[in-house]
Amino acid sequence: MLDCIEILVSDYREQEAIHVSINKYDT
Repeated sequence: MLDCIEILVSDYREQEAIHVSINKYDT
């Protein structure tokens, strides 16, 4: 169960990081 949550969290963090870098390049 914890492994699943950890994977979800790291995936979410990656998505957030990608989103932030897209925003940086956007401006």
